[in-house]
Amino acid sequence: MIRGDERARADDEGAPRRPRVLVVEDDESVRRAIVRLLSEEYDVASESSGLDAFEHLDAAVRAGGAEPDVVLTDVMLPGRDGFAILERVKGDPRLRGVPVLMLTARASLDDLVDGLGRGADDYIGKPFNGAELRARVAAAYRARTLQRELAQRTLALEAALAELAEAQQRATERAKLAAIGTMVAGLAHELNNPLGIVLAQADRALRTELPPRARDALASILRQAGRCVSLTRSLLSLSRDEGSAMAPASVQVAVECVVEAARPQAEEGRVEIVVRAADDLPRVLACEGDLETAIGNLLRNAVQASPTGAQVQLSAQRSPARGAGVGAGTAGVEIVVRDRGPGIPAALRERLFEPFFTTKEPGKGTGLGLSLARCAVERCGGSLALEPADDGLLARMWLPAAEAS
Repeated sequence: MIRGDERARADDEGAPRRPRVLVVEDDESVRRAIVRLLSEEYDVASESSGLDAFEHLDAAVRAGGAEPDVVLTDVMLPGRDGFAILERVKGDPRLRGVPVLMLTARASLDDLVDGLGRGADDYIGKPFNGAELRARVAAAYRARTLQRELAQRTLALEAALAELAEAQQRATERAKLAAIGTMVAGLAHELNNPLGIVLAQADRALRTELPPRARDALASILRQAGRCVSLTRSLLSLSRDEGSAMAPASVQVAVECVVEAARPQAEEGRVEIVVRAADDLPRVLACEGDLETAIGNLLRNAVQASPTGAQVQLSAQRSPARGAGVGAGTAGVEIVVRDRGPGIPAALRERLFEPFFTTKEPGKGTGLGLSLARCAVERCGGSLALEPADDGLLARMWLPAAEAS
């Protein structure tokens, strides 16, 4: 192996790194000549055998980001020949794009065709001309650079397409919600008055002496009328203008209100609600009722999905500044609701946020809960996602702190 004086010195700290070339040649004089020819422009590492070259490549891959930009190898080598090195490079997904230039004293047409057929990027005959060698290496490095740029642009394009698809899906959801909201707004206002009368009369009648069957019937009327009112309010909230006034709101207070409202449903299903909320949670900016809408829908879904005797966990804690995505660089509050239900297949998880899409049995849900929750969270500048858990489903909500907003 040749180290030290044959490896070009690194540039000054902060300067862009120079291209790396790995030279594999068993003839010491030829190896030194190649290193001298290339060291002015490249960081050159050299090995004298195929086995040493394998170790060099393995170490570079393990280090991550230390792979050579060009490999220049003799065909005839002790241990492993140049074709073995070629197969090693082209057979590794992390090295596959590295150009391999083959050096040989047998530069016949058959040898050339054989080498290129195995994946070699170029073939250089011995004895070689120094200027030609530098030009071939430079051309190989340019091809490697263009390949990297193309790969980066492909990744950026794929990310942009994924972001566009998500944005289109969100826009479709919002358009659907807005259309529904506009359509039902007038009807909902008209329904509120008679529903209010039904509720008031049923409640007044329950305060009188009635036979048991009549009381049961009135109680059922009261429950179903209340459900109609709740659904009407949900539909009205779909038409809410995103520019509605926002004000600092307490997450602790919202959690307490939501848990209190969900307790009857939990007790009926014999499900335990466990709350872990930090005492030092910052306030968040939210439209009136948005916090209760978002947390409440998540909690009700979790209670309904959990089997008898199960536990639903609701936690709220400070969240450090995010590094990427929604709220990047902003501190806030993370709220997690976890159930112990059957879970949701990955293919359906994102569809649950579509208006009126539900996996529940007919009559058990409207399919609006998660749509309303996400709308409320996004109005606050936050994010909401569903994640698989070992047993059940986990809803993770993030909201930016009011002072950060």
